[in-house]
Amino acid sequence: MKRFYFCFVFVFFVNTCDASICSRFFEGLKPLLVFGVAVAPVVSTGVWNYQDVLARSYQREHIGMGIHLDFEEIKKSFSLKEKEILDHPKDNQVEFLKILSTKLAGDYDYSEVGRLQWFPGSRLASSYFISNKNKKRGVCRHKALILHSILSLVDISSVLVESPGKKLNHVWVYLPELNIAADPTRGVVSSVNEQMEWVASEGYDSTFRKAEFYENRIFRQGLFR
Repeated sequence: MKRFYFCFVFVFFVNTCDASICSRFFEGLKPLLVFGVAVAPVVSTGVWNYQDVLARSYQREHIGMGIHLDFEEIKKSFSLKEKEILDHPKDNQVEFLKILSTKLAGDYDYSEVGRLQWFPGSRLASSYFISNKNKKRGVCRHKALILHSILSLVDISSVLVESPGKKLNHVWVYLPELNIAADPTRGVVSSVNEQMEWVASEGYDSTFRKAEFYENRIFRQGLFR
């Protein structure tokens, strides 16, 4: 509707104003247009490459939203028994999922619910795991992305998915080969049916779809968190 009003006013202005006034108006816009065309590529290139440049300096993968994956550092926070499972992920995929999901759960950062933080600072994935140092460990999109990225790193097939809600969606991880759900926000690994029951109980639709929004170029380049 706002676009309609803007177009209406613009057309009305062009058709009713004096030709000389219109000419002066558009002449005044020229410097702004030239400046925008000249500066926009430079600014956008800087934003686009900022997190990737940091990733190369850190020698870690940037997985999106300013998060850099440091799996070896993540493993240091686990017990010897848990590390053994983390070192051999394909031997027991369900336990691997449970260990990671449990330590990603909790310390929900409610200040980030429904809010995209533009141009975020970089942050290591290890800071989203249970620690005495950090009590603000993101929301579902951060936790699910980290789990999905770790699974990709160890060559376990997974899909970042979301269950739609009236205002917000809930993001989690689906493993098609095992046909199970991993929800690191809750620290739960379950059947898909059980996951659907839970999302329905929380007011989301009892369906899920690929979270394509979190795989687009802007997201992957870390333009927002």
